[in-house]
Amino acid sequence: MGLTRPGIGAISFAQNAGGVAYVGRLVRQVLIDAGADPLAIELGVERRDAAGPLRRARFAARLTAAELLRQVDWMIFNHVGVARAHHAIPRPLRVPYAVFVHDIEAWDPHLDARRRDTLASARLVIANSHYTAARVNAAHAGTVRAVGCPLGLFDDEVASGAVDERLLARCGPRAALIVGRVTSDERYKGHDELIDALPAVLAAVPDAQLVVAGWGDDVARLRTKAEALGVGDAVIFAGYVSEATLAALLARVAVYAMPSAREGFGLVYLEAMRAGVPCIGSTLDAAGEVIVDGETGFVVDRADGRSLSGALIALLTDPVRRAAMGVAGQRRFRAHFTYAHFRARLLPILARAFPGLAPALPGGGDAIAAGEAVTALRA
Repeated sequence: MGLTRPGIGAISFAQNAGGVAYVGRLVRQVLIDAGADPLAIELGVERRDAAGPLRRARFAARLTAAELLRQVDWMIFNHVGVARAHHAIPRPLRVPYAVFVHDIEAWDPHLDARRRDTLASARLVIANSHYTAARVNAAHAGTVRAVGCPLGLFDDEVASGAVDERLLARCGPRAALIVGRVTSDERYKGHDELIDALPAVLAAVPDAQLVVAGWGDDVARLRTKAEALGVGDAVIFAGYVSEATLAALLARVAVYAMPSAREGFGLVYLEAMRAGVPCIGSTLDAAGEVIVDGETGFVVDRADGRSLSGALIALLTDPVRRAAMGVAGQRRFRAHFTYAHFRARLLPILARAFPGLAPALPGGGDAIAAGEAVTALRA
């Protein structure tokens, strides 16, 4: 008899809990669409290391009971951190499992032994992009073979929360937006590079603005830096924003810019593209797998300040080109990054690893052929 009932071990499924939680929701819906009845075991926080000992112990206990009582035939985890709980179960009693990986948590050369073993022991490692898969495979020297499965967005999502009208009133028509945690241990996102580029941008576009949406312990440093460069009045530190506010910002700003050094995918690129906003990303990460340079935005060398400022100036000063890139981004989103495309990519991957899971939807009425879903993602 095939393996038929999956379990999902997740950091969180909550709205506004970040990209890892979003992936958990995507995977759960794919399994439901395939006719499975997944058992959800949720840690309840966005980041595995943010959970206290009691919460982690409860998660491990629920996971152990589900496996020992054979409530599930296999497991899929939305982060390697939560998958480490598998070590609480004696190896002969564990069910097969898959792990969804996202970025440096899986390719860090200094990854601890437990995470390495968790990845190496998985029947399947799924990466959020081909870029992430390549980085993970290179980091683990043949002991891990990750499969790329680029993400998608749910259809007709309802943005939760209230709209921050005061924030919107401060944003002019020539604003660039960056979204993400603003923390001292995540300075790779590109906040510094964008602020460094602002003096040149303002010289060409005096009413340009940078909207920084996100919270963290690095805001004060960035605010001081902006003031020292004489661009403090042009930077809006918005703090945490609701989904409804983010949607409203994307309807207002001119460009989404995140010249990151190691983004494993970047779901917010898809949100911007869906909204018709051109994107600027970095040559150093997965941005080029989502953004088509010169067509839906620009992919720049983040270390080259003139390249970054030039891309910003080009989009802020040319509304015709900006609109054309926005339309091209919407077209690319609809062609490759909807939920249906993600489902069509993921189901065959899971079905090969875990026989008994239907590789296609009954009837196939709205299913997209796996080949079509993957084709030209790097175009």
